[in-house]
Amino acid sequence: MEFPENSPAQNLYAYSPSGAELWRADAHTTLSTDGYTNFISEDPLVVGNFAGYNVTIDPENGKILDSQFTK
Repeated sequence: MEFPENSPAQNLYAYSPSGAELWRADAHTTLSTDGYTNFISEDPLVVGNFAGYNVTIDPENGKILDSQFTK
């Protein structure tokens, strides 16, 4: 995957069963080296990011609901 060099990689997407993109998760930071790295849990949807946060994402629209610094 390739993303713009000077902005975070918005690399978390949701797709419908037919393959249509439903949403792309909001970026958590403005750091050019940031992106989502792993899934922590499915319910609630919590993902880790490269900046050291666990980020809770709304599975309906990709908006950030909460975040916790973990480093």
